[in-house]
Amino acid sequence: MVRLGWFEDKRVELVDGRIIEMAAILGPHATALSLSRVLLDQIFGATHYVRVQMPLDLSDDSQPEPDMAVVIGNIRDFTNNHPSIAVLTIEVSVSTLAYDLGRKADLYARAGIADYWVLDVEGRRLMVHREPREGKYQSIQTLNQTDSIAPLEKPDASIQIVDLLP
Repeated sequence: MVRLGWFEDKRVELVDGRIIEMAAILGPHATALSLSRVLLDQIFGATHYVRVQMPLDLSDDSQPEPDMAVVIGNIRDFTNNHPSIAVLTIEVSVSTLAYDLGRKADLYARAGIADYWVLDVEGRRLMVHREPREGKYQSIQTLNQTDSIAPLEKPDASIQIVDLLP
């Protein structure tokens, strides 16, 4: 349908068989996204590819477009297909917090994504979801802007939450 132009000038994603219109990208969202991308590129280097607002092929009825998905490999590894798993997925929330903490979290947990972060720009905090089991994350931790975190895939790295925020 996208290829046929049905959603021209609209940002949409496929989640659980439903086409969901995505929120507009406002200044704080764009800044947080850019800051996060730079840090993740530095941490993960050449062995991983930081995809920004590109589909993950999680199932036949779900191709979400997370703000960021860190996948093993490089750009050319995904010329013909979207990746089906990520080592870290991040949603930057300005106006979509309930959706990102609810439906999106459940979707990523069902797909087995071990490290899912929701950056709450207005609340100036990061919600870290880990240990997916039976479609739910078993560990959810809220970090404030003075805290730091390391991605599961890069446990020696340290990211200051404030460095992700505009």
